[in-house]
Amino acid sequence: MRPEAEPSTPKDWGYYTGANAHLVELLPADARRVLDVGCAAGALGRAIKAARPGILVDGIDREPEALEQAASHLDCVRCVDLDGPLPESSTTYDAIICGDVLEHLIDPWRVLRWLADQLEPGGHVIASIPNLRYYKVLRDLVFRGRFTYRDSGILDATHLRFFTLHEMESLFAKGGLEVIERKPRIGGGNAIMRALDWICFGRLEQFRTKQYTLVGRKASSA
Repeated sequence: MRPEAEPSTPKDWGYYTGANAHLVELLPADARRVLDVGCAAGALGRAIKAARPGILVDGIDREPEALEQAASHLDCVRCVDLDGPLPESSTTYDAIICGDVLEHLIDPWRVLRWLADQLEPGGHVIASIPNLRYYKVLRDLVFRGRFTYRDSGILDATHLRFFTLHEMESLFAKGGLEVIERKPRIGGGNAIMRALDWICFGRLEQFRTKQYTLVGRKASSA
């Protein structure tokens, strides 16, 4: 979900039609109803349905034009601006996916609490979030005095919030979610960084990771 106006160029539209396929693999095996937050044109939901025949996938996004396409792939779509008033929902889900969404929001803590309220007890939130502690970001900040926004990546100009792994876990905890899995996406890095990580027995993982995907679980009913 991107805080911009309607996509107007082929590059912009690609942002809405791409799928974070790795998120499909993290869905619980027993999930039957899924909410895709920032569903865009429905590519991820379509991938989920292809991998899990019979699963129900709903989607929310703020872009009406993208939702028109998503409606042909998903079971139900709603236009929701996550930076505005959040609507009540009577539907509950086994899993909720936030693929590269939370960092774009003014108040991701409020949104995650709202999403957790829509989870069944024992349900899961799966979220991919850029890692500010990535060594190239720190290198440019510490040694070059630069914190330059870009068209994509960790310093995407549309990112409003920045997280390290510690802050991601804090975000989940404040939403009432226990982090049960963390999946790093390691950046290419150079030979020196890889060698240092090897010498340090993998303790430099957070500096080599561009993005984490976290799986959080809502407590089951007593």
